[in-house]
Amino acid sequence: MVDAPYLSYLSVRNRLRACWYASVRAAVAC
Repeated sequence: MVDAPYLSYLSVRNRLRACWYASVRAAVAC
């Protein structure tokens, strides 16, 4: 069984990666 802190860390990291991709995509679109 995986502990909760590790799962929350993964979710936060995925959210940050999504924000980073969005910012890069916006910069390319400009």
